[in-house]
Amino acid sequence: MNIKILEWNINQRSHYRGRGIELVSDEIRRVNADLVCLTEYVKGEQHSTFCDEMHELGYSTFLAPTTGDKKELKNEILLAVKTNFLNNSTQKITGTDEAFSFTKKEVLPPNFLHLQIDFNDEPLHIIGCRIQTRKDYNIEDAKERMDQIHLIVEYIKKLYGGIVVTGDFNNFFYSETSTVYSWSHDKTYLQNYYSYPLLIKAMNEVALTAYTPKGYSWKNEKEIQFRLDHLFTNLKVNQKEYSCEFTENPKYRVANSYPDHAMLIVHIEKNDIKAF
Repeated sequence: MNIKILEWNINQRSHYRGRGIELVSDEIRRVNADLVCLTEYVKGEQHSTFCDEMHELGYSTFLAPTTGDKKELKNEILLAVKTNFLNNSTQKITGTDEAFSFTKKEVLPPNFLHLQIDFNDEPLHIIGCRIQTRKDYNIEDAKERMDQIHLIVEYIKKLYGGIVVTGDFNNFFYSETSTVYSWSHDKTYLQNYYSYPLLIKAMNEVALTAYTPKGYSWKNEKEIQFRLDHLFTNLKVNQKEYSCEFTENPKYRVANSYPDHAMLIVHIEKNDIKAF
């Protein structure tokens, strides 16, 4: 039996006040995943309605405790877990502020949410994240993205049990054959400072394996294809895919208020969790 995981950057940018969520709930119903991680989720005007719809679909939803100005709309991580998956399980939720409270104020942390649940008397850690960007696309920006990965890795070092880390890692372009040395001939390449190969290397430090489908999860305005959405785990994965089937939904429109990333769908062997 598999556990199906859906990770999806839904692009709810703050100036749209979190609207356009109906499409998302439609697609979650269709995919029927056991675990859902939404990145770039905005706690906007339709937040309560969306959570009610998720509960009707059989999910328990988790967000970080609200801090700061409640009127501020910002990108967050929302995790949803099928409620029957949580039977006889305690839950612990840790958000960005608590996870990285030791960092200096000028350090940009990732969007981050960690849900710990009990599964067969062992902990199972579900971490959703999004690497933040300055939109400067320079060496300092690249280094800062890599620093966020190091923060996540140091956090994971303290965990024991099954671990799933998934989200939008905002890495730069790479090919199937890229390595950490592919850009070393020219230090102006941002990939020397943050790249998918460097991301894999960092996650290997905590014994997590990368699972990234072929294809792409996002295209920029120049139609360059990127794979930004990944899943890392110490559990066994037997299927992975990027899906853009949501574009066939009649509620979908090509507009910034609607998802512009493919859905990352990964199947983990449930029996493997018993043995971690």
